[in-house]
Amino acid sequence: MVKAFFLCASTIASTQILLNSKSTSFPQGLGNSSGVLGHYLMDHMTSLGARGKVEVESYDVDFTRPTGSYIPRFNHKLKNLDYQGGYAFQCYVSRESWSKAHLHPGIGSRLKKKIEESNWYFQMDALAEMQPHFENTITLNENETDQYGIPLVKIDCKFKQNELRMKEDIKLRSVEILKRMNLKNIEFYDSNNVPGQTIHEMGTARMGNNPNESVVNKFNKLHDVENIFVADGSCMVSSGCVNPSLTYMALAARAANHCANLIKNNQL
Repeated sequence: MVKAFFLCASTIASTQILLNSKSTSFPQGLGNSSGVLGHYLMDHMTSLGARGKVEVESYDVDFTRPTGSYIPRFNHKLKNLDYQGGYAFQCYVSRESWSKAHLHPGIGSRLKKKIEESNWYFQMDALAEMQPHFENTITLNENETDQYGIPLVKIDCKFKQNELRMKEDIKLRSVEILKRMNLKNIEFYDSNNVPGQTIHEMGTARMGNNPNESVVNKFNKLHDVENIFVADGSCMVSSGCVNPSLTYMALAARAANHCANLIKNNQL
């Protein structure tokens, strides 16, 4: 006899499953008595930052890039910011020709020499936090279904003014750092990514102590159902500014351990 169920289909798919699991007890979707299931969808802002030319005489490398570096979140120490949240920088050095190596003729040492005849650039790529906004949602599209007749999801999510103001600060700080490094040809870049392109989807089945404002409790168990756990990124209530995958894994392991103890003590 199955005593517990774990739903870990990823943020969007898990929420889709819960929303589609309607009954007389849960007309808005399984575990959705609070009405917040599908809300507070988040992703990270990426593909923005600054780069600058590194002036060196020569580099003798074996066709590998130098080790990357990381600048942890530091903006919490800055004053008079007009936004909430933070960001970090993932940094690396590369030759400008590496990304276009496939366009150069030749093979072997000839190709390697051609590729190495270009400038080195230091690049700072931001990973920025997105705030949880109630209006950023996953809902069901009743007019479009899959091959099994199950409603597909409709996603309505965008970066709001808070994130856009943070982007301006990223531009200011990244360029300032590169100037202090005495780099040349400094430029800020912004790919204007939209939510979903970073593929760090999270939220929509948020964790909390209050059943009226959240979907799962602190151990990832649905408030409304005793033996169903939702243990993926959908439980997140904030996005932070780091890759969230290890956090999901830790929360899932914690939830599984809690569930095992409940079964062991005949509480489930």
